[in-house]
Amino acid sequence: MPFVMKKIIREVVHIGHLDSKRGERDATLDGPCLSVCQDPELWRRAKGLNGPEWRLRSTQAEFIDAIEMTGEEIDEIAKWMLARDYMKPCVAWGVDHYDADKDDFVSKVVATQEEGARLVGRSLEEEISACERLEGATTELDHYKLEKRAIKMLGGWPDPLDWVQAGIILYTRQVIMMKHPYVVGIWWNEPETERGDVAPSGLIFPEKIDIFTVEDEEGEDVPFLELFPEYDLLNGRSQKEFDRKLVGVD
Repeated sequence: MPFVMKKIIREVVHIGHLDSKRGERDATLDGPCLSVCQDPELWRRAKGLNGPEWRLRSTQAEFIDAIEMTGEEIDEIAKWMLARDYMKPCVAWGVDHYDADKDDFVSKVVATQEEGARLVGRSLEEEISACERLEGATTELDHYKLEKRAIKMLGGWPDPLDWVQAGIILYTRQVIMMKHPYVVGIWWNEPETERGDVAPSGLIFPEKIDIFTVEDEEGEDVPFLELFPEYDLLNGRSQKEFDRKLVGVD
């Protein structure tokens, strides 16, 4: 098992509504988890959020520090994912392209060379010709792709080629949390950028939400599931239910 670097965080903030069903939301890189932060104003600017704020507190909460994971630890998670048929090897394409929203060049992994060519404003034929002149924007990669059974466990996932964060979520939930009972989720301690599009944030696993209190409209701390009693039913919160899905998933 990878070395576990943990952060103890007593108070976090969720921005958004807590009474919507999982099926009503688009698939995101949060997977089945509740997204949280420590600096709501910074997180609002980074993600363009405008929902209500909910302060969650716990004296026991520990988060896995995902940013501190080494390449060797990610490789170990990859082997674990492959062994459980959560992903499979595939050919993909890497492309560096200009992102107008970020006003900068970014790297992206896509499924086909044609998709990569479109990102740089070329047809597939134009990109193939550019590659033959050693001027292409795309590079063929040995990569991994999430299988349907993993995506089902994650409650949906926006990009099957984005396997690293998915792997960290699944491995933490199925392996690390079994050995570290106070771990409630994952923390991504990403430094703020000059563009303001990145900020530290975390994820809380559904079955750990009951150890938190939440500040109500009167400023009083009440048990999370007392204020949102339907939340565990709407979002599949029980560990037993998760275990049944784990065994019965296709």
